[in-house]
Amino acid sequence: EQIQNIVKDVTSDSLPVSVIINNIFATVSNTYGITVEEIKSTKRSANISQARNICMYIIKTVTGLTLKEVGSYFGKDHATVLHSIKKVESLIETDTTFKNTVNNIMREVKEKN
Repeated sequence: EQIQNIVKDVTSDSLPVSVIINNIFATVSNTYGITVEEIKSTKRSANISQARNICMYIIKTVTGLTLKEVGSYFGKDHATVLHSIKKVESLIETDTTFKNTVNNIMREVKEKN
C-alpha cells in the first residue's frame, strides 16, 4: 500500500520516462554503493544482483513499461525481468528490512522527480 501511494506520486509528474528511469538507476546505485554500469552489467554478485532486481521492479511499477521494454535497459529478456520482479515482490512480503529499503528508494525517486 505504501509503495502504491509513492508510485501514484511519481507517475503524476510530467517528466519523461527516460528521466524517471535515470533517477531510479541513480537512486538504487547510490543506496547500494555501486555504479549504474554495474547494475546494467552481467555481474552476479548478490549486492549487484539485488540492486538490479530492485531497479527492474521499480521501473516496471513506476513507468508501466512492458517487461520487454524494461529488459531493454538491462540487456535482459522479458522472462528474466518477470523473475526479478517476482523475487522482489516475494522479498517485500517476507523481509521487513528489504521492504523498508525498497520504500526508501521509492521515496527518494519521488523526491528527485
